[in-house]
Parts: sequence; structure tokens; C-alpha cells
Amino acid sequence: MLSRISYFICVILVLYTSVVFYPKWNNTATESPLGWDACTYYWYLPATFIYKDLKQQKFGDSIIAKYGFTSGFCQSYLYEGGNRVITYSSGVAVLELPAFTIAHILARPLGYPADGFSKPYQVAIQLWGVLAGLLGLWYFRRLLLLYFSDKATAITLFLLVVGTNYLNYAAIDVTITHSYLFTIYVFLLLNTHHFYTTPKRKYAVRIGLLTGLAILVRPSEMVAALIPLLWGVQSLSVTSFKKQFGFIRQHSGYIFLSAMCVLAVCSVQVVYWLYVTGNPFVYSYDDKTFSWLSPHTWPYLTDATSGWLRYNPMILFIFIGLIPFIRYGSNRVAILTFFIVDLYIVSAWDVWWYSGIGGRAMIQSYVVLFFIAATFIQYLLERKWRIVAAIPFLLLFAYINLWVVYNAHCADSLYDCQHMSNRYYWAVVGRFNVPAYTVRYKDTDEYYDGTPRNMKLLYANNFEADTTAANVEPIAGERSL
Repeated sequence: MLSRISYFICVILVLYTSVVFYPKWNNTATESPLGWDACTYYWYLPATFIYKDLKQQKFGDSIIAKYGFTSGFCQSYLYEGGNRVITYSSGVAVLELPAFTIAHILARPLGYPADGFSKPYQVAIQLWGVLAGLLGLWYFRRLLLLYFSDKATAITLFLLVVGTNYLNYAAIDVTITHSYLFTIYVFLLLNTHHFYTTPKRKYAVRIGLLTGLAILVRPSEMVAALIPLLWGVQSLSVTSFKKQFGFIRQHSGYIFLSAMCVLAVCSVQVVYWLYVTGNPFVYSYDDKTFSWLSPHTWPYLTDATSGWLRYNPMILFIFIGLIPFIRYGSNRVAILTFFIVDLYIVSAWDVWWYSGIGGRAMIQSYVVLFFIAATFIQYLLERKWRIVAAIPFLLLFAYINLWVVYNAHCADSLYDCQHMSNRYYWAVVGRFNVPAYTVRYKDTDEYYDGTPRNMKLLYANNFEADTTAANVEPIAGERSL
């Protein structure tokens, strides 16, 4: 009963945040539902069904000029031979197809151009993303109830939504990958649980399709395969692995069927690459790479720009919760292996800050990681003093998350995901009004409020004679740099 109440409170919060606080469809350009990365994920749909031009995408320049979703036509890059390859894989577009279809049917009757990008399309994919997130949250509740008490489940759901960046990416920035992937992972774990309880073909097929879909959304989600392969392993003992190997061998037919389903879904991207380039595999991220031997794990966790723990301190309960989880938790090997490998992959990416609210690349993994949090909450609930001692920290961490979500989107924002510094972070976090000079802390950790003396001009240049300095709107004169 408590978990149902918690879920509906979470629904109200998500809907309020999405529809009242920050309805993205009221914005234009990069702040619209199709701003920045969202436009690239979605690009497959109008290119395929409206413009019928997946190869050269001649419509692209005019669409970006009209709507301004990105600063330039950067949804794809030129490949050998003159065709253009869409940067991101097609999984999100597949998931958004129903919303696109509804919007395309309604666009002209509502008086909007049926160009794939006008207001009906933006509203449709935004609301579709919110509904997908709420569906995932409902089934996440059902998943947790299979392993935890109703009270622990209720608290876990509430802390997930109120205390982490899940709220932002399930309510506002829903048109990129993370909320969709969260829901995919929920169904993957549910079917994995049922498969290990009662092995059946339908569960094997679902596991394969869901794993393939996760990879189609983000290729790095190949890590999802660790969950069905290791589920049920409780320790690193030889006995546990022998038992797991025996289970897999006994149901090898189902495992093979599941693998075929993975390949079938992933073949969608291969077919696209073959059609556009003639090659079955294309690295479409251009110059972005991974540093496998020196991952950026520490800055990914703590950096002032976008540290996962810094902007989601509620995640500390996962790290602290590792202690009781290792002792009492179920499916320990699968969950801990997934956690370690996923964090390694995410932080090895050389663009480790990912833009957006810190740690967004881990949101889909919350489905797995909050098993650790729920175990810790259940441990706290065993003694009244434990939960009483934890409440002030839970409230503080939730407050910081709500502060971040607000300031990431309000007009007078104190959060600047591109230019946060350590000194500036501590000067603004949790506050809503700060002195005007605080902005200087983005550049320096000092502020001088005295009267400067003996000032000397060291250098001056108005750039009027510099013919290369015409790229920025002039402050004065003809040129600026």
C-alpha cells in the first residue's frame, strides 16, 4: 500500500515538473524538446518517412535554419562518397515512432506544417517520453517488491525521483536516451527474474529483444548482457559458478534464442549503415574516443562541472549501502559486476562530463544500482535509530537535487553546466540568491573587494585592424574577437 502511495506521489511530482514547472514544448530552438542531442536521436524518423532521404539529408540545413534545434547542421557527418551518417544510433527513433505517427496524422488538421519538426511533433515526443518513464517507474515498483518490503520499496521509489537526476530526465529532458533506457532495464530485470524462476521461451525472447533494444539505443549498453548471464550468482565461489554454468547449459536452447533476438534488433543499425555507407559497421562518433587504460572515474564522480556524486549526493547511499549489500543482498555478483563495468565504461569516455546534469550517463543503471540502495534502506528500517539518523541526510540530498533541477532550467539560473568551478559551486549550492560578484568564482577562487591602486594598462586592442576577428558580434566598431 505504501509503495502505491509513493508511486502516485512520484507521478504527481514528475507531471508537475514536466507540465507546470518546465513544459519544454513552450520553448524554441535548443531548449525545445528537439534541442541538441534529442534532434539527432529523432532525425531518422522524418528523414525516412517524410523526406525519404536517409543518405544525403538535403533537408537538414533548412530545418536547422528554421527551428534552430542545434547551432548548426550537426546531426550527421559527411562520409566517403558524399552521403551523411547520423551520429547516434537509431534506438530512440524506434521508440519514438508511435508518437511521431500520431503527430504526423494530427499536424495538418491542427494547422501546423507536417514537416516532422513543428509543434505537434515536439509535444508528442515529449509527452511520449514522460509516459514511458512513468510506465518504467510503475514496473520498477513491482520489481522491487519481488525482493524488498513494501515500506523499503516506497522509500526507494521516493528517493529515486526526489533525490536524483532521474527526475530531470524523466520529466524534462526525456527526449534523449536515459529515461527510455531506464524503462528498458526495468523490463529486462523483470524478465530475467522470471526466467530464473521459471525458464520459458517467452522470457528468453523478451530478454534478447530488450537487451538488443538497449544496445540499439546506446551501443555501450552491451553491459546489459551481464545481468541475465550472472543473475542468481551469490558469490565468487567455484560452486556458484558451476551452478550457474549448469543452468545455462541446461537451457542453452533458450540462451541461443535470446542471443539471436539481440542480433535481430541490432541488425536494424547494421542495415542502416549498409544502406548509407556500404559498410556493416561504422564508428559514427567521429573524433570522440575512450581512454580504456586511464578512465576519468574520479572527475566523473566529483568534478565541479558535472560530478555524479556532487550533483546527486543521494547516490552516496548506494556507495555506503555496498557494505550491507555485500553481506545481505541478493544477486550480488550480477549487480556488483554490472556496477563496476558500467562505471568504468561511462567514465572511460573522453567526453566524461556528458553535458547536462552531472552523472546523467548512469541514470539507466539506477534500475540495477537501487537494489543496493533498497537493501541499505531495508537495513536502516530494522532499527528505528538508524532511519532517524539517516533522515536529515536524505532530506538534505533531496533538497540539493531539487535545487539542481530548478536551477538547470530557471531564468535566473545559478547552475552553469559548462563553467562550474569548485569555488563557485560552494558559493551557490542550495541558495537562490547570491551577491552579484559570485559569478566571478567561475574564473577564480578569489574575490577582491578593496580599492585597486596603481593600476596600469598592460595591453589594448580593439581588433579593428585584425581581419581574422570578424566571427563574433562586435561590442563596438566593426570587429570583435
